[in-house]
Amino acid sequence: MSSTVHGHSTIAEIARLLAQHAEAVCRHYLSNGCRTGRYWHVGDIANTPGRSLYVHLSGERTGKWVDAATGEHGDLLDLIALNRNLASVSTRQDGVRQIGCARSHAEGFRLLPLLPGRGDFNDDLCAFGPLSLRASLRAQMAAEDLVCLDERGRS
Repeated sequence: MSSTVHGHSTIAEIARLLAQHAEAVCRHYLSNGCRTGRYWHVGDIANTPGRSLYVHLSGERTGKWVDAATGEHGDLLDLIALNRNLASVSTRQDGVRQIGCARSHAEGFRLLPLLPGRGDFNDDLCAFGPLSLRASLRAQMAAEDLVCLDERGRS
């Protein structure tokens, strides 16, 4: 499986990285809980004191959680989203993009969200070089944006 989709880390990759720091994630988002052996126990996803929800801190299921009272379960990315009352990751990304576009229109310019091919533009630059990076960015731009870019000169 690729670690990037459209220039962003995949959901699975993010969840895997969070699982590597499962106890720290739990201490931050589920601070009313505590470690008990290989598990972090807390009352529920809202961080209520108790023991109904447990997160695997080690072993094959590290980063997976279950709320025994409700049957809800998932990975740490799901846990964070539910804990913070957030929608799905793609919905959140779309929301951020829409807010940015609305703000830019209000200021009289247009936002062009450009996506790196790897984790970020620095990775692209190192892996592909400046000419390939420029070509990949130009491929994401509309013709009228390219005219503006060309008028400013190629850098």
